[in-house]
Amino acid sequence: MSSLDAHIHITKPSPATRVPLLVLSLLLCGCASGPSCYRELTCRDRLREASPEIVFEYGRPNFLLDGMQKVAELPSRLMLGGRLKPDHIPTDETREILTDYIQENELAHVPVFVNYYSPLGEWKRLRENDRIAPIWKYTAGTFSLVNYTIMPGRVFGRDDYNPFTNSLYFNSGRLTDSLHAAAYAKDIHQREAPGPYATVNSMPLLSLWKTTRAVDDIVYYAQARDNWQLESGVYRDQFPQVAVETMVPAAFFMSPIGNLALAISGGAVGYAVGRSVEQQRIAERSAEGDETESRGSQTEDEENPSHVELAGHQETSSPADADAEDKAQPETDNRR
Repeated sequence: MSSLDAHIHITKPSPATRVPLLVLSLLLCGCASGPSCYRELTCRDRLREASPEIVFEYGRPNFLLDGMQKVAELPSRLMLGGRLKPDHIPTDETREILTDYIQENELAHVPVFVNYYSPLGEWKRLRENDRIAPIWKYTAGTFSLVNYTIMPGRVFGRDDYNPFTNSLYFNSGRLTDSLHAAAYAKDIHQREAPGPYATVNSMPLLSLWKTTRAVDDIVYYAQARDNWQLESGVYRDQFPQVAVETMVPAAFFMSPIGNLALAISGGAVGYAVGRSVEQQRIAERSAEGDETESRGSQTEDEENPSHVELAGHQETSSPADADAEDKAQPETDNRR
């Protein structure tokens, strides 16, 4: 070994971060890459006529919870300079899109709660949910109920679907987060064994399976609706969240400062990948638009052909005109 080689030091990622980074690269490369799961969508008017009405049940003002929410959002408000949205209430447009998605995927029987907090009601829905076997309801389901009670999504602005109570919670006011929760509800209702599936997906790292499925689903839905604003929002909002969630298992092996740095770096990677996918989709949409415009111009030319006479070219005589000229020729010769 030369003296130069002896001074070369190769720095390798630690085992605590190597696996999350590998999983992150695989997941983000796989997001939004697969066959579309939406063929034909029903128009909004037909959805409203054919599906039950979706009722959004709003929570009442709560001095304690609202105060805790302001404290939890204080760091975000300081970083954003006070530009954080003052409330987490979905706009009318957001409600319409959420209603479209819920009705389109036959989830009208799922209760929808906005900024709602009721541990007793959650316990009642847990007992009445017959789709989940008791062994899963009273183990993992009980743990989810405890988490709901002591870490309310209303306080932290977290949208979620609880498969054990069959409840949708919209607490952020952000469309992509709310659709993500609804997409998980769709995933659960398509499972023959929702209890084991929900239990496995409630564990760290393993929950990435349902997370990436939800992201893919709302991307396909946005593409089927030709809603570029929604699709672009998924790339910008959801990809960083997937990246941060990928880094969670490494937090057990790192200090608090290292954990924060890992979350920030993971979010940055997710944002970069999301922006890259977004730029790729912009190029694809531009190419599709040019191709459609070219086909339209070609069809218009076929329907309305132009008659252009080239200078120096005479029109070809028809057979009848040729016969008339042949008959007239002998008469001219006889006169001469």
